Amino acid sequence: SYSCSDGVLMSIDGRKILWFPMGKKGEFVLPATVESLGNYAFRDCSIEKIVLPEGLTQLGQCIFYDSKVKEVVLQNAMEQLPTGTFQNCNHLKIVRIGAKMKLLSEYAFDGCQNLTQVMLPASLCSVGSSAFRSCTALTDVYYASNKLHWDQISVAAQNDPLLSATIHFTNLCAEGHTEEIIPAVEPTSTEHGLTEGRRCTVCGETLVAQEVVHHEVIDPAKEPTCTETGLTEGKHC
Repeated sequence: SYSCSDGVLMSIDGRKILWFPMGKKGEFVLPATVESLGNYAFRDCSIEKIVLPEGLTQLGQCIFYDSKVKEVVLQNAMEQLPTGTFQNCNHLKIVRIGAKMKLLSEYAFDGCQNLTQVMLPASLCSVGSSAFRSCTALTDVYYASNKLHWDQISVAAQNDPLLSATIHFTNLCAEGHTEEIIPAVEPTSTEHGLTEGRRCTVCGETLVAQEVVHHEVIDPAKEPTCTETGLTEGKHC
């Protein structure tokens, strides 16, 4: 069974949007009850800004295909952006992706020729083939972690616009780091040791660098004699 509210076709319980009217314009905030969007639900629609609800977890394929949306805010509950979600959205300029997103599937932003800025979370693990193909205007990517983590993301082929954009590593820990202790390493008879260090488990920043503890060899003292001077105890590395 289905219901229709202001031209929006939904499931009877209001949890799924199946079709959105093409003629609606301006900004649209999805109802908090919505948990899923059907395939091509917003295809060819004229909405310019859309805010998705926190409870939205299931997305169909090509939801915004060829729509006129300019700005989208993806909330934190979503972990995967399906195939072709924003394909051929030529008006799309800014995308803010939620903090739990792990996968941007193939063709997710393919053909978004006016996309200039993307905000990506530290949780991102993989970018599918052609996800950013033909995004020729993409200049700035804001990534919520550091270069070390960025280099570990798996980026498939045909994503040159993403890789050639300027990557801004934003500070996740403005209100304080989450510290992790790096244990000290005692020196041995053959190898140097390390002092205890600290780093942030969120942004990866080194808070207290480990320092080398040299392996010390004791030079024993030498008592003086009638013919030779003596030596005090010494150490060398």
